[in-house]
Amino acid sequence: MISIFEHIEKFRKVILLSSSLFLTLLIGILDVATGAELSVSLFYLIPIAICSWFINKTSGLFFSLLSAVIWFIADALTNNYSHPLIPYWNTLILLGSFVTVSLILSALRNAIDMENNLAIRVQQGLLPRQAPTFPGYEISIVWKPKSFVSGDYYDFMNLENDRLGICIGDVTGHGVAAALLMSNLLTATRFLSRHNNASDKICYHLNNSIFENAIPEKFATFFYGIINLNNNSLEYTNAGHPPSIIIDHNGNIKKLESGGTVIGVARNQEYKNEIVPLSSGDKIVFYTDGLIEAKNLAGDMFGEERFIQSCLESSSLNAEEMSKKIIQSASKFCNGRFDDDITLLIITYTIKE
Repeated sequence: MISIFEHIEKFRKVILLSSSLFLTLLIGILDVATGAELSVSLFYLIPIAICSWFINKTSGLFFSLLSAVIWFIADALTNNYSHPLIPYWNTLILLGSFVTVSLILSALRNAIDMENNLAIRVQQGLLPRQAPTFPGYEISIVWKPKSFVSGDYYDFMNLENDRLGICIGDVTGHGVAAALLMSNLLTATRFLSRHNNASDKICYHLNNSIFENAIPEKFATFFYGIINLNNNSLEYTNAGHPPSIIIDHNGNIKKLESGGTVIGVARNQEYKNEIVPLSSGDKIVFYTDGLIEAKNLAGDMFGEERFIQSCLESSSLNAEEMSKKIIQSASKFCNGRFDDDITLLIITYTIKE
């Protein structure tokens, strides 16, 4: 069943246009009742502003013209002028004011949209455009910002001795401040990965780097893993991030929890790593808390239990299809309204016979 939110989003423009039309006619009736007072006429700017900002310039100009026509009718019905051109002159002045407001708001909204689109393109350019490919491994990526930029972060690094570095992080909040700290995380992680061979050392130095340069009251959860492609094992450190999971071919779950506290809160935090062997059929699922904290209409969270159940139910699929099923399950639960950025990475390991 399609949710009420999906209906609203699908018919958003129709609803806005219908509401604006109703409001314009209501203001026109009020104008007639009060004798086309200038103070009442200013209310026409409300539907004009709504359409100019939330729909487009054309709709704003249409309501500017409609409002001027309705005002002219109200003025003609309620006032007697000494010269027949006065109502036309007044209407043209009012129309000019309406059109000016509409054009300014439309131009401002277009400028903001252009800046937002540029910001998201820059951020997308920092993140990997596609997952790396290795024999026996399949990787799927889902990254959805809540706003025009995201505090969620993921990356892949080709390391020496046939190893693949994988990281996922989540800066508190979302928006510009979170995106700035995310970009610092990305840059620092790539640098540290070239100079450290263990995930716990990377987290240790990354924490100090972010602590010294962090935005006040901002910190990040972080997970760093290294897949050894020679012996098919995963060495990882979890820095306060929601635990990634490994699902084996029998449906058994292992949570990847070893590590330490979040990144950027205190200097010289110690972290520990763990090495997990990988077997054919294993699926590694990395995610951010935007998924498990998605809420339904009753205020209940999707939660770790439902998330894991969704992973298990789709574990027979390949990485791409599994990602789609999990996102669909969470989206259905919260009616498609996620309150935070969401990121989901799935890596499957299969020995092809």
